[in-house]
Amino acid sequence: MAAAVVFKFVYGFLIFLAFIITGVALFTPGWRSYDGDDAPMMGLVTRDCGSNNRAVESFDCARWHEMQFTFEQVTLALMIVAWILQFIALAFFCGLFTRARLALPATTLCFLAFIAILIALIVYGVRYQRKIAYMMSVTYELLADVHLGYSYWLASVGCIFTLLATLAAG
Repeated sequence: MAAAVVFKFVYGFLIFLAFIITGVALFTPGWRSYDGDDAPMMGLVTRDCGSNNRAVESFDCARWHEMQFTFEQVTLALMIVAWILQFIALAFFCGLFTRARLALPATTLCFLAFIAILIALIVYGVRYQRKIAYMMSVTYELLADVHLGYSYWLASVGCIFTLLATLAAG
């Protein structure tokens, strides 16, 4: 009985961490980072247009969301679905202490959130270099060398915490 209560609290802690980390990853601009200091970073929802000589023209930067690739739109949709599922799973944490048997729905929601994040990470990780967005800086330097940024890796950590929460809920 005491072990079950401990697992409930572990589940609550893990899904809370996963929810926060996934939200931060979703709304920060570091999914695609261009190489070099002051270079722009593009996210799923937000963007950083760089600074100094590496800044992207404001017109091009403002139109970034209009020109998002399909894989970025799919990744965004999957991350939003996962974040919503994590929120609902977090709400189920409170219900775990009632007589209702909510462990199965909590486990299912966590697992579905894990799958959504995992697919989003795979889609983005496979496609981000094949569709390089060449961007011109204000000094007419062509920015093309990209790598996965910190937001992608935060989403990976959120995915791991969601998997651990799934195991703790089950």
